[in-house]
Amino acid sequence: MMYRVVFLLLALLLTAADAEEVAGDGEDGPVYDHAEYIRLSEELEKLAVRNAWSGVDRMYAAIIGMGATPSPKDHLSGAHSARALGNVTGARFRLEQANQQIEDKEILDWLWDIDSNYGRVSLLADRGKVVLNMDVLPFNPDQRKAVEWAQHQISETGTFEGFLPQGDYKFGVCPSEKTTPCYDVEVVPRVQSVRIDMRTHLSFKDDKRKQKKNQRK
Repeated sequence: MMYRVVFLLLALLLTAADAEEVAGDGEDGPVYDHAEYIRLSEELEKLAVRNAWSGVDRMYAAIIGMGATPSPKDHLSGAHSARALGNVTGARFRLEQANQQIEDKEILDWLWDIDSNYGRVSLLADRGKVVLNMDVLPFNPDQRKAVEWAQHQISETGTFEGFLPQGDYKFGVCPSEKTTPCYDVEVVPRVQSVRIDMRTHLSFKDDKRKQKKNQRK
């Protein structure tokens, strides 16, 4: 009788341990429903095959939201969905996450392409009259979508922080008024980042070319 009780207790303990392992990583990481992650990941890939990028983006966000660690394939599909929507910042982040898990030439080439054709900006203002316009829109459809994505963010929130295609822009109330100026924004990949805060009327340009010249002196 005693052996039977001990056996039942061991069986219960093993079952509980297996349940914790399936649910997630326990103390070593987030706890999540592994079966639900598999379902979401499979659904994400089905949507990616159909180029249903809005759906892919939702599935990717759901995987992140449940605390699971996306696979490299999930990250790559998520990057494709972000690019299709114009969210270059999101695409680059997802590529970096995939690159931390695997070495892949496609990922490295894509990261290089983003860093060579896009520059980082922080454009901050109160929601309202401010606009972002590019002097000459690029022919590349992905770059056009990136501009449209930034314009939408500014229209909705007054703020955009992320990557824009190389080129010249105007940000603010354009044409300018006495109390609300229109700023010229030059985006130069790999060379400088731009920060304009219209809430404090602060304009800052981090120009790496000038930094190098000063270091030589």
